[in-house]
Amino acid sequence: MEKEGSDSWRSLAYALQQHTRTQIVGAQIMGIDYAPRRGVKGECPTEAQVFQDLSLLKPYTQTVRIYNMNDCNHGNWTLKAAKTLGMKVFVGVMNDPLDMMRLDMELLLWADLHYGVNDIIVGCTVGVESVFREDLTAQETAARVGSFKTWARDNGFTFPVGYADATNVIQKNPVLATTADILLINIFPFWEGTTMTNKDDMGMVNQIVGRWRGTQNMFPNVKVIVGETGWSSYDTRSGQTGLTLSKWYLELLGCAAYREGMPVYWFEAFDQPSRGATASNGPQEGQWGMFNDDRTLKYSLNDWKCTTGVPSTYTTPLATRQPSGTIWNNCHTMYTSAQCQTISEDQFSIDTNKTIAAIQYLCGLYPNDCTAITDNGNYGNCNAAQKATYMMNIFYQKNSANGAAACSFDGIGKLKVDAATLTACHNMFTSAVCHTSSEDESQVDATKVANTVQYVCSNYPDLCKELNTGGKYAQCNTVQRATYAMDGFYAQFYATQGDPACSFDGIGRLTKPTYTTSSSTSSSAAPTTSSAIPSSSSSSQLSTSSVVPITSSKTTSSSQTPSSTLESSSQSTETLNNGPAATIDRTQQGTGVTLSPAIIVAAASVLLALF
Repeated sequence: MEKEGSDSWRSLAYALQQHTRTQIVGAQIMGIDYAPRRGVKGECPTEAQVFQDLSLLKPYTQTVRIYNMNDCNHGNWTLKAAKTLGMKVFVGVMNDPLDMMRLDMELLLWADLHYGVNDIIVGCTVGVESVFREDLTAQETAARVGSFKTWARDNGFTFPVGYADATNVIQKNPVLATTADILLINIFPFWEGTTMTNKDDMGMVNQIVGRWRGTQNMFPNVKVIVGETGWSSYDTRSGQTGLTLSKWYLELLGCAAYREGMPVYWFEAFDQPSRGATASNGPQEGQWGMFNDDRTLKYSLNDWKCTTGVPSTYTTPLATRQPSGTIWNNCHTMYTSAQCQTISEDQFSIDTNKTIAAIQYLCGLYPNDCTAITDNGNYGNCNAAQKATYMMNIFYQKNSANGAAACSFDGIGKLKVDAATLTACHNMFTSAVCHTSSEDESQVDATKVANTVQYVCSNYPDLCKELNTGGKYAQCNTVQRATYAMDGFYAQFYATQGDPACSFDGIGRLTKPTYTTSSSTSSSAAPTTSSAIPSSSSSSQLSTSSVVPITSSKTTSSSQTPSSTLESSSQSTETLNNGPAATIDRTQQGTGVTLSPAIIVAAASVLLALF
């Protein structure tokens, strides 16, 4: 950021004070700008670092702003993290060149497809200071804002769309207001050569209020926002330190914003030393953050008190949420007491895509229960793993008859099981004649396991009594439960079907010796091979109301078959890990299911034996 309206790369400013929504009302101090790069070299952050940055900012703001979707992939990561943390994002789209504008649009569409972010986006700028730099004319800029708005509405987005530039540029080009819902003006008294003499010096703040009010009066049909303003902590022009001046300015501006109803965004979240290292106007260019580059807070944001001209309804609450220690204790207690938990309480140890998908699915399924993990809920400040655990445990309690399968969630869930139960499940598995190919859930096809349990328990419920709630093996893992059902089925039908009665679409294994024929077993009582040996093709006949959703955040119907749920999950996860494709396809292909060759051969041999 150079002078107001300069052509340097920069982030648009964001205001905030709102220490966990204390002293300054968040409706006026709208958010804080977030630029992801760090260090003197301007290195890109990792996904985990973006999540950590937003976690640091959340106590001070509910909204962050980014200026494009493509730099360092931070558009994708910021939206994903904000969705998990219950925050809002003001996004940006480049407006020149056109191929970069289209790329940002594709990336935004991809993020909404995978994370469902339309509801957390509070606005979008299509370009910043393009007219000032003379990259585009005002007419071209307005046309691109209008084009983006049409595209956004056609794709289901509902947020307001606009443009940001220096105040004088906005005022001199009324055509910009013809297509915009919002206009953002950038004002930096620091670059205008002014300063503050004391903590009550309102001169600069009054100028900003005047410029904002004048612009709003010129364009009454759009919302005008102070899009960038702040103060570099590298300021040696007065008898005060830059840190002191920055804090004074933030406090005075915040109180004025509240008093006047003026929406403001503060520049910016973190220092950007890479800008200061290359800027022609010195190191002050890289020191506008509320936080240092090492992510330490520059000054306290807890001690504000607006008193001059503040409405009588203004109050300064002592606290608007519990202290961090209490928050952690409550979240940790909830996590450890849940019967169905994520595999770790550390959110960074779990696949982020699967965690988000589980939360989104379950909040769609149980919206009333989900209020507890939203911002004002009892667990609104818990981490993503703890929030997922809260919702997963609710699902499990409602579907506990399905045992561990109701706590799987594509491998991120586990049941809290006591040592005696673990031992009983393991002993049952190792003593079974017919069992799955592994006792490790991750080593066996989850679709076939689910189909097997559904088939046996739906058609032969007596073979599954110990898998029901309160049963001896109700809390075993999915493959142990499948083994119990398979072993019971094999014991009943091996006399007429032989070894194929333990195939189960290839997941079954036999441990000899086999069972001894019982005099009560007869060929007339035994089902035929085609009806008794389950395979993938039988999934369409199974009851699916209790199948646990896996990863697809777009999946909201509990009537989806196990196989299609799991396959679409696998495709979704692969896409998320590899990043968005060049072309966005919002359709989901159906899942075809075929019999394995082993089942066909086995069935044929048994039929020949019968005839």
